[in-house]
Amino acid sequence: MKILFKRRIILFSVLAVLLLLIGFCFTGIDRSPYKEQDYYKNTITALGKIKPDTGSDKCCFFKAGWSFANITPDHAIVLAGYSPWRNNHTKVRDSIYVKAFCFSEGNRKVALLTVDLLIFPPLLKDSLLQRLKTKGYTEDNLYLSATHTHHGPGGWAGHPAGKVIAGGVDEQYFHFLIEQLSSVVLAAESDLKPAELGMGKAYAPALVINRIKPEDSIDPWIRYLRIRQVSGKESALVTFAAHNNCLDSKHEFISCDYAGVLTHALEERGGLDMAAYCAGAVGSMKPANASGQLTDLLQMDFIGNKIAQLTLSSSDSLSMSSNITLSSFYLPVELRAPHLKITEDIRVRPFVFNWAFGPYQAGIRVLKVGSVLMLGMPCDFSGQLMAELEQYAAERGMQLIVTSFNGAYIGYVTNDAYYDLDKSESRTMNWFGPENGAYFSELAKGIIDKYGDEKIR
Repeated sequence: MKILFKRRIILFSVLAVLLLLIGFCFTGIDRSPYKEQDYYKNTITALGKIKPDTGSDKCCFFKAGWSFANITPDHAIVLAGYSPWRNNHTKVRDSIYVKAFCFSEGNRKVALLTVDLLIFPPLLKDSLLQRLKTKGYTEDNLYLSATHTHHGPGGWAGHPAGKVIAGGVDEQYFHFLIEQLSSVVLAAESDLKPAELGMGKAYAPALVINRIKPEDSIDPWIRYLRIRQVSGKESALVTFAAHNNCLDSKHEFISCDYAGVLTHALEERGGLDMAAYCAGAVGSMKPANASGQLTDLLQMDFIGNKIAQLTLSSSDSLSMSSNITLSSFYLPVELRAPHLKITEDIRVRPFVFNWAFGPYQAGIRVLKVGSVLMLGMPCDFSGQLMAELEQYAAERGMQLIVTSFNGAYIGYVTNDAYYDLDKSESRTMNWFGPENGAYFSELAKGIIDKYGDEKIR
């Protein structure tokens, strides 16, 4: 009888400890309206104070330069993307690169980089800024993105979650990345020459599908910049909404996925000196697969080549201009407390998230080149939000491009109607609470309004 009593005491004690731990580590979802929150009010106030330099130096020439460098690791590194605890890569299917553009007009200059990695890692961004600060680059004139390949190397993330997702920090590879990225920015700047630029679009609804609800809206547009120096040398920057992840997770090789096929095809068939790719508004968007008839490798080749074909055919009649002004800035964005969800109504407490992921900072990168406005988001930004924003910009005389993975990463920003769905994007990867679709859309419109009254040059 005494033994039974002791067992019950132990059982009740264990249950009590578990309940205390649950109460200590978990809490409910904060569904209070975002416009009532201090984080919203602070960010809107900060945006209101920004007065972007829209460029009034009529006598100044627009210049552009570009460069690229190989960032394929020379030793085995864990692959970043898909599920955690992936193996080290065993071979290289195709090399991966960092590609950089530099634009200048008058005393203004901006560097734009895109890397063949899963994201543009925050640690890498911090180190790059530290390296480039003596060269005239700050948060305000550095525009960052990534191809979002799920077969690129890790080795660039700290904290416990970073070790799971990307294998922690590989010191040798991380320092190699810093060297390659900083050198390619300086090489692009030294390549600056008078240039002209144009933006084009191509319609590709057959290449992308909504992966949350296939019947829901998509972002079907390929958007691209074409840049031509006075010498005739040309380059291009392409964005698209379909996730750059045709390849199956079973492959243990490095590859840039369809983005690599695309850029190679543009350079080979289009005669471009360099072609680069930035992930567009990829949230909720996946590459379509011809009714499931193609293997992953064939799907990768098909989509990459098809985007190249549509881009080249639509660029034949592209209007180019050298009468271009340049503007850029960085908007720090405050967020709701972390909301890493366990169920529809339960999340881990912020201190648990911060322990796992580290302290988070977010912002929106802004680059205006002539009438083209580029917004770099710190997330997988939803393709469903693009149509409204693009129309809003067009009504104010601007052509809009939105890219993801800007050197910070806050998870997914999805259509707010998806927030309570039991899907990876809306549950495990939606990290900062409800209404971020509306919040970031409002901020994007506020940025557009900063330029909306100026005469488009």
